[in-house]
Amino acid sequence: MERHEALSCALSRWIAGLRWEDIPEQVLAHARLQMLDATGVRIAAGRTELGVRARRAAQELAGTGKAHDSPSPFDAYIEAILTASLDFDDTHSDTLIHPSCTVVPALRFAARRRRITGTTFATALVAGYETTCRLGMAAPGELHRRGFHPTGIFGALGATAAVARAWGFDAARTEHALGLAASTSAGLTQAMIDGSDARYVNAGSAAINGILACVLAAEGLTGAGAPIEGRFGLLRAHVPDLHDAALLKVTDGLGEHWQTLRIEPKPYPAGYVTHAFIDALLAMRRNARVAAPEVEAIECALPADAALLAFEPLDEKRAPQRPAAARVALPHILAEALVYGEIGADSFSEARRTDPEVAALAAKAGYRVTAEAEPSLLAIRLRNGAALQRQVSRRAMTKSDILAKFTANTRAAMDEAASRALVEQILGPGAC
Repeated sequence: MERHEALSCALSRWIAGLRWEDIPEQVLAHARLQMLDATGVRIAAGRTELGVRARRAAQELAGTGKAHDSPSPFDAYIEAILTASLDFDDTHSDTLIHPSCTVVPALRFAARRRRITGTTFATALVAGYETTCRLGMAAPGELHRRGFHPTGIFGALGATAAVARAWGFDAARTEHALGLAASTSAGLTQAMIDGSDARYVNAGSAAINGILACVLAAEGLTGAGAPIEGRFGLLRAHVPDLHDAALLKVTDGLGEHWQTLRIEPKPYPAGYVTHAFIDALLAMRRNARVAAPEVEAIECALPADAALLAFEPLDEKRAPQRPAAARVALPHILAEALVYGEIGADSFSEARRTDPEVAALAAKAGYRVTAEAEPSLLAIRLRNGAALQRQVSRRAMTKSDILAKFTANTRAAMDEAASRALVEQILGPGAC
């Protein structure tokens, strides 16, 4: 069997050998915050129409018309779909992968199926986050450009890593599980164009594929050697011209430089690449008192990869037909933000998507691709000839921001005492 010492074997050894004591407290605390954030987003999504339908699907998949008590992999499948479905889940800043929507549901299932300690759970969570993000670091942006969804693809191996570590797999069994997950991982980005639910299902498939890979590996089924870096392995199958130097990014600094710290929660329920522009536009609206009727044109200057996600196809991004499409359509997002003064829980409804003022403004939004190292900019030209411009940058969420977001996301589902208890269960006593 094909082996590559620097990658699949090394990564598997690291996952299997990772100890709670090896992980800096800063990394553990950050991981717990991401789990809390994902939990709140999942709870909020459970009350949506998609959430109701997904729960019915889970019951059908479990073979019963009513809720079941025993843990089922389909619970994780549906939880992952829900966590992704509002575009409110966290993002790894360098790869645009959404780690928590796949890792957390799979790990929750693993902990329900086999009793594990809190330190083992936290260790497995970090193993899943690191695996997901580091695989993406080998080819950031490359899968998106080819129409593949890295959350669905790399998220499957992140879920596998989390479950394997939670269940105490040794390195050899971990590598077999990764190999099995690599063979079944999948996800396309076509759904980002028409706003269908398929891209959220990618997250569900990743979570359940990670679980199934570990269940099969536990029974002795084998995965291919070199499943990540081999000639027909995960990375080269998706990016055939990938160089060996890129492959080494998966394991370089493993256990020393923590990609978990690069995972960021979202302040808005919209695509990650849109957030800095939302902040900039709301600041212009507030500080320069820009009003929608005064706007002649809006231009975003941004990197090519971000432009592909947020602006193309341009006609569809200006007039998205579904909420899911609107969440990754920057022309519509900016128009709605300027007209309504916010992007929040009420955004992307049919009423707002079909608002004539929003539609007219979205039709005036365009973009240009920036050169390398050129900053991203938001420019607005007014009817009176005035021109406004602002350099954009992402606003980091603080712990207080994340706690407030969690409270808002769970308010309709539980009272304050229950919300506080869940926060302390995830973050620890006194976290509130």
